[in-house]
Amino acid sequence: MEYVIKKLGYASVARIYAFIGAIIGLIYGIFAFFLITAGLNVVISNIIIAAVLAFVISFTVLPILLAIIYAILGIVVAFIYNVLANFVGGIEITLIEKGSETRPPFKK
Repeated sequence: MEYVIKKLGYASVARIYAFIGAIIGLIYGIFAFFLITAGLNVVISNIIIAAVLAFVISFTVLPILLAIIYAILGIVVAFIYNVLANFVGGIEITLIEKGSETRPPFKK
């Protein structure tokens, strides 16, 4: 069965991108925590306060901010895809039934 993806839903693409952005934000947060702690320790001169502020920024603000940015990016990507799919056609996919032993035919 061959199908063509003619349109992407903005909300579904934004949701996927936001989730990916939040995960990347948490990964960045691990590295940012140490850098922010070191930077704030120089300014504040109290390592406990610097660590708490760095923790809040690294593991809450950064993932939320990246999730919002990635969601907006996902909406833009879905919009561009939808516009281009009207002109040049969508992505063609071949589906087979689950458990089927037949391999899908591939075009050359």
